[in-house]
Amino acid sequence: METCEDFCSQIKDKIRFIHLENWPGYKAGALNYGLSVTNKKADIIAIIDSDYKVDATWLKKTVPFFSDSSVAVVQAPQDYVNLKLNAFEKMIYNEYVGFFKIGMVQRNEHNAIIQHGTMTLIKKRHPAQSWWLAENSITEDAELGLRILEKGYNMFYVSEVLGKGIVPPSFDAYKKQRFRWVYGAVRILMNHRKSFFSSKSKLTFRQKYDFMIGWLPWLIDSLYPLFCLIMIIWTIILIVNPFISPLLPLCTVYFPSIFQNYYYVLAYKKRVKLSFIEIFLQ
Repeated sequence: METCEDFCSQIKDKIRFIHLENWPGYKAGALNYGLSVTNKKADIIAIIDSDYKVDATWLKKTVPFFSDSSVAVVQAPQDYVNLKLNAFEKMIYNEYVGFFKIGMVQRNEHNAIIQHGTMTLIKKRHPAQSWWLAENSITEDAELGLRILEKGYNMFYVSEVLGKGIVPPSFDAYKKQRFRWVYGAVRILMNHRKSFFSSKSKLTFRQKYDFMIGWLPWLIDSLYPLFCLIMIIWTIILIVNPFISPLLPLCTVYFPSIFQNYYYVLAYKKRVKLSFIEIFLQ
């Protein structure tokens, strides 16, 4: 099987192949090195993950959006090529598809999309100091996207699938990926808290809202043990005094969740075209 290095060696006048072994800064460090040796005339940087196969029309369909000088990033959705999935992988896939067909489309309306690393194009000739990736972040792609928005630039989302990679092949891989996303998002929120809570921030109210509402479910997960404790205490109170109405705490805890799940079902049913059983498994 021909490797990427073999292919690039056949067209050395057009492509430089660089392999970095155990490079400091992980993916961000490697990308920063790539930026440092990129041709000075390069205007747009394209980033894809190593397991991705891109459509031949990817650049043709995305580069024209940079004709607007305010656009700094054009992002296409992630998708997955190994669709002979078991039940667990199918649930993961459906969750991802929902994010890119619902969440990212909605966020694009308010210039608040997440830059998610692969299938992304970045305008290089904007202020260079803004474009280096943070090597102390494990979600360097999302962190860079937020910094770009903080500078007042626009990011555009193309909803058409133009490249496909590989879905996490096991629960362990999925767990590590999800930990990285959650931990990275919390670190971004901490490091950029002034952008969310300062009146001097260039982020619009809607941008702040979309980022916060996107990360809030992961933060709320940590509160579930507290909710369970509250319900246990309330159950004990009802046993001691059965004449107290249980409706108030039940509504307080469950009504927001019921409303959210109702919206979730409708959105997945319309945009992702899943059955009720498939939605329930999410």
